[in-house]
Amino acid sequence: MKSVGYRAWLTRLNVFRRRVAAIALDWSASILLSRVISTWLMSASSGQRLLGISVVRVDGGRVPLWQVFVRTLLICLISPAVVYDNTGRGFHDRAVGSVAIRAKRPDQRT
Repeated sequence: MKSVGYRAWLTRLNVFRRRVAAIALDWSASILLSRVISTWLMSASSGQRLLGISVVRVDGGRVPLWQVFVRTLLICLISPAVVYDNTGRGFHDRAVGSVAIRAKRPDQRT
């Protein structure tokens, strides 16, 4: 069996680290993008839709795309379960003027 030199081993290790970093960045970007798009189009992420939660502006309107992006970025950077006010709104919601509300399901009567 051929012995691998120290420099060759370091080169292989660096290539492996770059590949792992690249796939981690790709996964993070796709998760962020899918969350932004689903929240913007459906006013909820997939998990929020399953639990009957909707994200709207404080005045009841639809949250603009740039605010959804900032909100999602803040969720990724700051733990929303820890940073919230006395009304239960997280820092990410207060920063962009949105609120998570209970959504009406199509089969519910008003």
